[in-house]
Amino acid sequence: MSDNRKAEAKIYDSFIALIRSEGFESISIKQILLDSGVSRSTFYRLFEDKYDLLNKTLLYVTKKYVDPEKYAENEWREFFVDLLTRLKQSRTLKMFYHHSSFAQFFTTNQQFFTELLRSRIEKYEKNYDESLNLEIMMIASCCSSVLYYWMKNDFTIPVNEVIDRGYEVVPDRLKDLLRV
Repeated sequence: MSDNRKAEAKIYDSFIALIRSEGFESISIKQILLDSGVSRSTFYRLFEDKYDLLNKTLLYVTKKYVDPEKYAENEWREFFVDLLTRLKQSRTLKMFYHHSSFAQFFTTNQQFFTELLRSRIEKYEKNYDESLNLEIMMIASCCSSVLYYWMKNDFTIPVNEVIDRGYEVVPDRLKDLLRV
């Protein structure tokens, strides 16, 4: 593991612990640095500010909770049921999502879904076509919006209904490639 990765992991762990005990608003970068033992210059090499750290920690925690690689190419629904169920049950994830603004939430999750969709297409479809990028970003944006709506409504919509709403926006061309 590189020094940057080690420092990043220390910062994430420290930030998560501080949010649990202090709450996001009261945490200072100085406090994060003291708790993690990472230098100010290293912090600013990795993160722009506390809000960038929040976004990247949210992405880090989301990826940590669900590994998309353990699902076969035709198990999209199972993957999303697992992801949404874990999100609904995880106090840590809920805490991060509730501290996140719509813009932060949207950007972080759009990145997560974009990476997920691209990696799945590249894994199973050897001739990845760059023309798919716009459609992938559109789907990732829709998934982020649906997820935000679900979270802001305190997870009251059933998981399968959230997934069905997301599937409605997937173009047929991508449904074939993604094996949805």
